[in-house]
Amino acid sequence: MNNSDCTLANPHCTKLLSRSQLWLRRLSRVWSATVILGILQFLLPGLNSGGIAKADTLNGHTVVLDSNNQIIPWTPKPADGYGEVVANAWDYFLNRVPNDPATGESAYFSQSYLSPDTQQVADWPHNPAGLYAMLIESALKYYAYSGDIAVMQKVEELATHHLDNGMTPSAWVWGGVPYASGDAGSLLYQGATYGDDSGSGDGRYYLEPDKIGELGYGWLLLYKFSGNSRYLDAAIHAADVLASKVRTGNSSQSPWPFRVHAQTGQIREDYCAHVVSSIELFDELIRLKLGNTADYQNARQSVWTWMMTYPMQNNVWANYFEDVPIQTDLGNINQLNPMMLARYLMEHPENDANWETHVRGLIAWVEKNFAAPQYGANAIKEQNAFPHVMGSHTSRYASINAMLYARTGDVVAKEKAYRAFNWATYMARSNGIVIDGPTVNNQWFTDGYGDYIRHFMTGLHAIPEWAPTGETHITGSSSIVKSVSYSPAGVDYVTADAASTEVLRVAFVPSSVLVGAQLLSQRSDLAQPGWTFDPATGVMLVRHDNGTSVKIGANALFGTLWSTYSKAKMTVRRLGSRSGANDSTMIFNDDGTFTLTEVESPQTYVYTGHWKLIKGKKLFLDLDAGGQSEFMRMWTNRLEEIATEKGISIDGVNFSEIRFILSQPKIPKNKLVPRKATIKAKGWISASANGQDIMRRFTYINRVTFLNQLLGGTTPH
Repeated sequence: MNNSDCTLANPHCTKLLSRSQLWLRRLSRVWSATVILGILQFLLPGLNSGGIAKADTLNGHTVVLDSNNQIIPWTPKPADGYGEVVANAWDYFLNRVPNDPATGESAYFSQSYLSPDTQQVADWPHNPAGLYAMLIESALKYYAYSGDIAVMQKVEELATHHLDNGMTPSAWVWGGVPYASGDAGSLLYQGATYGDDSGSGDGRYYLEPDKIGELGYGWLLLYKFSGNSRYLDAAIHAADVLASKVRTGNSSQSPWPFRVHAQTGQIREDYCAHVVSSIELFDELIRLKLGNTADYQNARQSVWTWMMTYPMQNNVWANYFEDVPIQTDLGNINQLNPMMLARYLMEHPENDANWETHVRGLIAWVEKNFAAPQYGANAIKEQNAFPHVMGSHTSRYASINAMLYARTGDVVAKEKAYRAFNWATYMARSNGIVIDGPTVNNQWFTDGYGDYIRHFMTGLHAIPEWAPTGETHITGSSSIVKSVSYSPAGVDYVTADAASTEVLRVAFVPSSVLVGAQLLSQRSDLAQPGWTFDPATGVMLVRHDNGTSVKIGANALFGTLWSTYSKAKMTVRRLGSRSGANDSTMIFNDDGTFTLTEVESPQTYVYTGHWKLIKGKKLFLDLDAGGQSEFMRMWTNRLEEIATEKGISIDGVNFSEIRFILSQPKIPKNKLVPRKATIKAKGWISASANGQDIMRRFTYINRVTFLNQLLGGTTPH
């Protein structure tokens, strides 16, 4: 390759570029306006240190600042912004990704990124192993959060495709393991021939051992979710190969090389500091007692010792990204490697007595080397070879700070997390297109989806009150959530592990938690199995040690009969009125319907409609057609009673222009008994009175008082 090859169409061609040219990487075909913007941001006065003009826009969004001139989400409801950008991103990924013209399949099977504005493919080496591993994590977390099984179906399709189309031959030196890269426009992954000379995309038949661990761990998680033994077999084989290939590392040689020829074992690059995914793979197989656990334990210890001896001490966090050409030294450090290690340390503090010191040191190092302050947020650059702030890396940094706050109560870390997440929302457009960064403006499937969504989900696990208000979500679990169902009656879910802890934000006041047939107690903490609830934030924690099936019951409104008392009055203008009071019952069914039953011997009236809980604080009630018709039957009887008292014979009764108004009764937190529900109506009655046609305006009001629950009541269906 010569310098003429290092064009904007070859954005990672850094080996032959001077340092002043390195920033052009990834700019691709859609570049003119972006290059001009980038030049202006670096050269013109009046710009802040992050390269964004004051009162500017980010990715088409006007930057929204709070009263302290600090960035908040661009979304219509900023408090719900994280949930909105994640939902929009998944909606786009599932439903609107264009097909690659070269394959006729969705572009993420064969392309690494698109132009966000034209939706054209970039024809740049694909990075399927890392992408699919990231998407698996994002999908598992979002499925628990949303109950949308489509995300799991999609990542299982992608994971299976890689098993079918991206594995090395079993007889090779590195046999039966996944390639990290593939040629653009190809559904077969064998390393990218584009990098045969430069190493960008690895080159044909070259692989990256760290991606074996990364995707291997993803396969293991999918096995825990689905029980599909093919994923387990692939994960175990990945761990077997990694354990057999581990070597003694030093300051210039990691336990596995960064790039190696799958058939011959020829090493192309010797150093990669991304080893934490392989450690996770070993750890989980050891915990589950699956595979060759003794070999995994030995390999894990060797890798752990190297990591804590070298990169943890000298901060040579070099090499991860598949499309970067071969580097002649270890200067291409990045933020992904240390931040993913920091996450691991906080998820497994039992493995490092000095986890907090190490985590704080890693955060400080990333801030020193990659942070660019913008509107009160630390926007995070990717790597030395591509020093551009990006949404996925900023959201990763945000999630680590959120976890640190959750672990330690450090409010400074919480503020860093909040502002960084806020900045990262701007990379997402309202149509679900997520760009990598404002000075790059490409739509990578990693940076915009796999490696973007998962960090928001991690952040919501750590700080669940940042999930949308008035909605119910599992924001995180220490296990895999295998199934989940959300309904007005509560949340039902199944975890892969019998012992785990779930974090939720709920739009109701929980009344009970069942694990199998065991009723858990509400507690002030989770020192023992049980559950906690903060009514101020709607945050709920559930710890269960001996069961996988969990049923959270919403407050006692649902699924049982209420004893109620109805007091009503109907007034017909220029005719009279009729009042009545009687015992009644009301039930709120878990399908969102309600039934109010009033008995006035010899009549029984059954009024039906729909209900929903608003922010766990009040009821919304609405009559259905059957309920409205029943009221008209009752009014007809009332009218006849009024007419009889007046000595009038009445028939042919009809109602018109009826307007119902139902109150929204509040639910006090201390009693969990709804306040009175008021049903009002007004309209016109037409009838024949003593043979003469009349039309009269009428009004009706019914005040329903909730008394107590009738235990043993059943929900009619």
